[in-house]
Amino acid sequence: MNKYKIGIVPAAEDDSACLMAIASLEEPQMTDLFVPVLYASQERVERLREGRESDTRFAFIPSAEQAKTECVCVVDSSRAAVAEGEENAAPALPAWQDDLQSGVIDALVFVGDGKVAIFEVDGEFPSVEEQPPVELPEEPEPSIEQPNLSDEEEL
Repeated sequence: MNKYKIGIVPAAEDDSACLMAIASLEEPQMTDLFVPVLYASQERVERLREGRESDTRFAFIPSAEQAKTECVCVVDSSRAAVAEGEENAAPALPAWQDDLQSGVIDALVFVGDGKVAIFEVDGEFPSVEEQPPVELPEEPEPSIEQPNLSDEEEL
């Protein structure tokens, strides 16, 4: 069965977003559903996983092309596509953008600042302006209805 490759990009400065992604991906069912590709630095992932108990294997790979189905694949977010021999080349693309444009991943999820943006890939690079992040709904406060008891009511 071919599984979708889903890229997950936590906000660069938000460790809580990265930790939330890591904790979610540690659930065994996640690798059963799709091939997760987390775009974060190896140092960051190892630091945030330190002391956590999990049987989920994380594999550090150079590109989503090498993603395996039985583990969480981590592509170093600092890696950039650079053409060989070009010393004065234009700024390189982030790893997730390079993988997205080359069609290696099927969808992309951005996580951070309490917002999530999901992009389905149809061979074109979606811009953030076209699809702004989706605000996560706030959970309603639990309410307990108090009975209206008065001295005048009969039981």
